Amino acid sequence: MIQEPGPALEIACDESGAEGEKLVGGNTDVFAHASVLMDTVAAEDCIRELRARAPSPVTQYKAIHILREKHRAALRWLLGPSGPVLGHVHVHLTDKTFLVIGKVIGLLAEDAARRPHPAAGDAFPQAASGSSPALAADPATGCWPTRTPSRRSTRSSRPSCTPSATGAATAAASS
Repeated sequence: MIQEPGPALEIACDESGAEGEKLVGGNTDVFAHASVLMDTVAAEDCIRELRARAPSPVTQYKAIHILREKHRAALRWLLGPSGPVLGHVHVHLTDKTFLVIGKVIGLLAEDAARRPHPAAGDAFPQAASGSSPALAADPATGCWPTRTPSRRSTRSSRPSCTPSATGAATAAASS
C-alpha cells in the first residue's frame, strides 16, 4: 500500500546566548537552541492567536516581546498544558561555564594520557616492557628520557634524571 504524503511540515530553529568569543562573564549564562515542528496551518493559527493575545507592531516576535509582564497571559497560553506548542517544541540549554570547564578538563585529561608519569609503575605496561622506547625509563637509572618541547608547548614534558652519588636516580627539573 502506497501512503499519500501528509501536509508539509516546517521545522523552525533559533539560537540565543551567543556573545562572540566571550563564553563566560557575559550577559547570559546559557546557550539556548530551540526548534518547533508543526504543520503550516497550525503554525499560522498559533501566530494569529499570539498576535491577538500579545499585540505588537513587530513583524517577527521574539522572546523579549512575550516575556513582558503585560503579555504574561499570552505566554501562559502559548506554553501551557493546552497551548499550541506542547509536544511540538524542543529546547536544548547548555550552561556556558560548565561547557568551558568540561572542555578544559577534556584537554588536560587528553594531554595527561599522552604523557605517562614515572610513578604510574605498571599502569603503562608498554613502557615497562620496553616495547615503546620513547615511553620507557632507563632500566639502569629509572629515569625517563627528556623530550624536546613540541610545537604545541614551550616546556619539556617531564623532568630529566641525573644519578646521585649513591647511584640512585634523582629528578632535576629541565628548563
